[in-house]
Amino acid sequence: MSGVHVDERDHIWILQRGNTVQLDLGDDYLEAGSAECCTPAPSLVEFDPSGKIVQAWGGPGPKANRSTGIGMPRTGEIPRVQGVEWPREHSLFVDAEHNVWMGCNDTINGEHCAVLTKFTSDGKVIWQKGQTGKSKGNTDTENFGEPAGIWVDSATNEAFIADGYWNRRVIVIDAKTGAYKRMWGAYGEPVEKTKAGYSVPYDPKAPLSRSFGSAVHCIEGSRDGLLYVCDRQNNR
Repeated sequence: MSGVHVDERDHIWILQRGNTVQLDLGDDYLEAGSAECCTPAPSLVEFDPSGKIVQAWGGPGPKANRSTGIGMPRTGEIPRVQGVEWPREHSLFVDAEHNVWMGCNDTINGEHCAVLTKFTSDGKVIWQKGQTGKSKGNTDTENFGEPAGIWVDSATNEAFIADGYWNRRVIVIDAKTGAYKRMWGAYGEPVEKTKAGYSVPYDPKAPLSRSFGSAVHCIEGSRDGLLYVCDRQNNR
């Protein structure tokens, strides 16, 4: 599972990768459409507070996605659902209108996933922003870099994205339209001063970095108007 969220009704949502990576190296579900133990659940599962499944939807079917093994990198065609990309799932947020937001963490044919997708609560695509293979780097306002965390502010109708594994920034978009609004790097530095790409291992003896590391991995807004961001590589 790569995401969990409790919405305003106390319904529990999970995001999981049963159909986008192999369950184990001996499992043939992705190839044959069957498995030794079971059939994986869809990517999104919603539970009520008692644990009863309300609904489940999303994700590519069998044979839609070829994998070289567990994790990255993967080869083959990018799977598509409802005509939009469905990369390896990462990050989940359910907003006040019960719309479901999903990011991604994937490398396909050497290209890093660059999409953020917004769905209705029953799984219909509202819009998808970005296109894998089209990212122009850390300052691109139309594509992401493996977006790893999402938080939507219902008061301002803005979505804040921790972007991410490949980029080094927080980017803010209009939650209704997906239009770009602003971005920044660590310590509020301009994004141009941060680097895109996976970083070197963390060195506790090195001087404190003024840039985000890999990954800008999670993001949460607080009731007092502050934003908290995980800078995983730099242990902060």
